[in-house]
Amino acid sequence: MVAKGKMIGTLYILANIFICIMNLVATGENAELWHYRLGHMSENGMKALHSRKLLPKLKEVDLGFCENCVYDK
Repeated sequence: MVAKGKMIGTLYILANIFICIMNLVATGENAELWHYRLGHMSENGMKALHSRKLLPKLKEVDLGFCENCVYDK
């Protein structure tokens, strides 16, 4: 799900806060969640952090398709 926002002044006001809520209640075992938390970091970058044991409870880094990353590029 993609969060859409309306720009008011210099801020974007989110119309849908599902992603924000998901980040607050998740346990940290999901690679996609860490991808969001780390500002949409690349899979290789996340694998480097994972190899250094810096992503707690994450068993493996295997990212799927991220619509936000595609739109940002």
